[in-house]
Amino acid sequence: MLDLNYVRENIDAVRAAMANRGMPPTVLDDFASADAERRNAIGESDRLNAERNAASREIGALMKDGKRDEADVRRKAVNELKDRIGELDAKREAAEGRIRELLSTLPNIPHASVPVGKDESANVEISRWGIKPEFDFEPKDHVDLGTALGILDLERATKIAGARFAILNDAGARLERALTPLSPAAFAAEVWDVIKDEDWVLANGTAKGWARRLWDWQPERTYGGSGGAGLGYGLPAALGVTLAHRGSTRVCVNLQSDGDALYVPSALYTAAHHRLPLLTVMFNNRTYGNDEEHQEAVAKVRSRPVENKVVGIRIDDPAPDFARIAQGFGVHAEGPIERAGAVGPALRRALRVVKDGAPALVDVITRL
Repeated sequence: MLDLNYVRENIDAVRAAMANRGMPPTVLDDFASADAERRNAIGESDRLNAERNAASREIGALMKDGKRDEADVRRKAVNELKDRIGELDAKREAAEGRIRELLSTLPNIPHASVPVGKDESANVEISRWGIKPEFDFEPKDHVDLGTALGILDLERATKIAGARFAILNDAGARLERALTPLSPAAFAAEVWDVIKDEDWVLANGTAKGWARRLWDWQPERTYGGSGGAGLGYGLPAALGVTLAHRGSTRVCVNLQSDGDALYVPSALYTAAHHRLPLLTVMFNNRTYGNDEEHQEAVAKVRSRPVENKVVGIRIDDPAPDFARIAQGFGVHAEGPIERAGAVGPALRRALRVVKDGAPALVDVITRL
């Protein structure tokens, strides 16, 4: 977001930059109007506050002199000032809200070297690598090809799950399952295949919602999450759920994100020490996924380089070995696993450990 003071002090330059980017000039006009309204409200509020303070001192002096009636008249005037100040404060807050909203819509100011134009036709070619291929036919995009091959069904997916989803059929589904790392959907499907016949409880995580979509979802068997993507919540919360069910036949499952686990790795020792039979399956995409998606969205809105979204966010240099970390605490663990075909056998071995009353962890590498 552009700095408030910078926009205020350089409004003509910002207006010109926004015009070069195709932004309507009314945005800066609205900003200037809201900023003037805010500053006027602050100035008037400060003046009335000073007047109220002076009146309050005057009331004290009148009461000291026994002039109660005059003091009451002044109190009424002070109350009116208080009401007026409240109105001005509300006006200031409303203006500040409009300013924040307007600033959030302003993209970054382009560098002076950036060519001005309405679309990509105004771009200047700086360098070229390789030879652009030419075809004697009109190329099809992946949607047309996938639909024609019968491996992609966007229409049915939209009806089931909404926009931005696709159903993969036959060879498409086999290809998706063969890709590494696993997709969130493949991850959730592999876990479900192992626990579907168990008396399961989902103590934490949903694999980006895919557990809800692919499992025989039963809300009474789930314990939700932090509600705000709070880091460090998942593993300790899952241990609490497991403790509550210890001694029962329930299999407690924790779909544990990697970034969240890094905040509380000692919880694995707690699980081992107290023999809490929790099945932890690492949903390990080697990044703070929620933050990376947020960084990408913000970069697009503010016209910043999207590739910078990974700076300070990725967890891959070095990549933590959660299986070895867990083993160091005395927890049965396997991984990292990148192939879908290896997930099921590892989970079944871990499930046997959990049924024997001890914790187990399987580290599965996934895509974002």
